[in-house]
Amino acid sequence: MNAQVMALASESGPLLRVSGAEAAQARFRWIELEFAAGTLRLACDDDTDEIVVGIADQPAAGSDASAFKELLGMRIEYAWSLTNHRGYVDAFSLA
Repeated sequence: MNAQVMALASESGPLLRVSGAEAAQARFRWIELEFAAGTLRLACDDDTDEIVVGIADQPAAGSDASAFKELLGMRIEYAWSLTNHRGYVDAFSLA
């Protein structure tokens, strides 16, 4: 996890908006979690199926991800990435 992501996770402030770009089969190509302190962007590397986690300079023009509306107002307490048995970082968890 890079320093920018660690800083945002440490002092996220409340979650203000969740947006994403939907792909086929009820999947997202990317999803953004817009917090008071910045925007966390989660995407998938299509070649390795790894999770790409970064900070967006500006929120992208995506549609509201209404499936996540219950999370609005919450803050990040913990964040970590997970590596599978083959060494790929294929999950990212927020609590």
